[in-house]
Amino acid sequence: MAPELSLARDSVADSTAALEELVILLCDSLRRSDRQGQRNHLRPPPVVSSESAPSALSLAPEPVILALKREVDQAIAKAREMHNGTIPISTLPQEIISTIFQMHLEAMLPRTDKRRLGTVSLVCRRWNRIVLGTPSLWSHWDQSDGLAHFKRARDLSKAAGLEISCDLSEEALWELVRCERERWEDVNFRLATAPTSSLDAFQDLGMETAPKLRKLDITVSPPCPPPTPLDMFTLEDPCPLEELRLSRIPINWTAVNLSHLRILEISNLLYFGPSVHQILEILARSTQLQRLTLAGVAMSQDSVPHPPSPIVLPSLSVLELRCGNDEASDIILGISVPSCQELRVSGVNWRRLSLHDSQPILDVIGNIIQLGETKIWLRENSVYLQKLDNTLRVRFDAEPQHAYRWLATVAGPVLNRSPSITLVCETDFEHEALVDIVVQSSQLRNITALQSIRGFGGPVRCNVLECLATLGNQIHHIFPQLQEITAVVSTVSEVESLRTVVVRCRPVGDAEGLQLRAVHVHLYDKDVLLPKCTTLFQEICASLSGGELWVSSKRWHGV
Repeated sequence: MAPELSLARDSVADSTAALEELVILLCDSLRRSDRQGQRNHLRPPPVVSSESAPSALSLAPEPVILALKREVDQAIAKAREMHNGTIPISTLPQEIISTIFQMHLEAMLPRTDKRRLGTVSLVCRRWNRIVLGTPSLWSHWDQSDGLAHFKRARDLSKAAGLEISCDLSEEALWELVRCERERWEDVNFRLATAPTSSLDAFQDLGMETAPKLRKLDITVSPPCPPPTPLDMFTLEDPCPLEELRLSRIPINWTAVNLSHLRILEISNLLYFGPSVHQILEILARSTQLQRLTLAGVAMSQDSVPHPPSPIVLPSLSVLELRCGNDEASDIILGISVPSCQELRVSGVNWRRLSLHDSQPILDVIGNIIQLGETKIWLRENSVYLQKLDNTLRVRFDAEPQHAYRWLATVAGPVLNRSPSITLVCETDFEHEALVDIVVQSSQLRNITALQSIRGFGGPVRCNVLECLATLGNQIHHIFPQLQEITAVVSTVSEVESLRTVVVRCRPVGDAEGLQLRAVHVHLYDKDVLLPKCTTLFQEICASLSGGELWVSSKRWHGV
């Protein structure tokens, strides 16, 4: 402070004391503020009587007043900082606060990170220091943040591993990202319009070139053509990847050596796909794998024999194979998945899979049965095997008749361990195919519920009710444990078929029969069908001794 300003300040000692008193009053007011600390009102300064002599402060030069004002402002800021320090959240260690910020940002959409980081950093000085001094808060890069944010985040993230999502068509942004390859950790890249030469950065990924890399997701979308195979990995320098997802990206499959891999998804690959032998080699090196997906992949042909014994994948819980020809069968024959609980396959030659060859699928079915009651769902082009709560577990994309015959004959002994099976026919089949399905059902001895849920108008070929109505008194031999029937009907003839089935199920005298507990009928057009079917419903209800009839979710009590 200048000498003249110091002298002037000494001459207004009384005013300085008054200012100090004002600061004390301010601190007291802050402490008595509301609990949220949102309204820190100050007690107004005492009013100076007009009869009093003018204070020394009023006579002081302007530089002195400005200097004192700065001191007051600093005192107010200090008082506020002291008050903020007494708030419970301010007593938390810096590491906990930064973790809270991190969890909050991860729950937001990526494009909002930049704005929210700025908002958080403006709350107070301590939060500002924490935000700017925590590299992990700046390690999430999204293309929508813009190039300026990328440059700032590159400096503030320091050496932290990077989570990046961007399109390679943004040249300036991509150039900045590729220079940080050693810090890639969880990266998602898309390529639609940029030249495939942009993929050169994905050559030779390993511990030396990408030591932090854990998740890699690359998608090449039309109109960009798929690139030529990339030398993405090397056997000599294994990459620490845990998750690998490639869509329309061919690579040198023989060099994939990922011992830490947990998720492998390859999709939409019509050219340069891996062969069955190459897939089995990858699986042999990835024994920690938890999920394997090959979707829309045209496998390359090879004549290399299978390994002498199946490759055991003890942690695999989800297996999805949607390949052409017999490749899915070949892969199934080469692996063992004792813990798998979800399976989706297509391109399987069901006639080829014997009991011995089907062991991986039987293991999955056995795991599902251990989870509780089972539902077999026949649809137009697929068969589902799932838990009763409709949680999808096994899906066979195949001709339902052939897949169901395999289930009943080859997997029947395993399925019969289930406490109960619900058989659902959603599709109207040709009569011969449906008769075959019903006859094969006799090998599943614990079908307790039968559902025919087709019947929404349109042409009807043959549904399961009409088929059962033609079987005479054989129903209880095919479904010895049947307790419940559910049907969606749209014609009077379907209700007549249901009446015939229920009547033939009941025991008569000493003859064997079934004791149905419930019949549920859902009418497609209730106003039209109900008046026409009243008599039929009466007969059905009379045939259910001890059972219940429900029509359109209401218990039938007659008319």
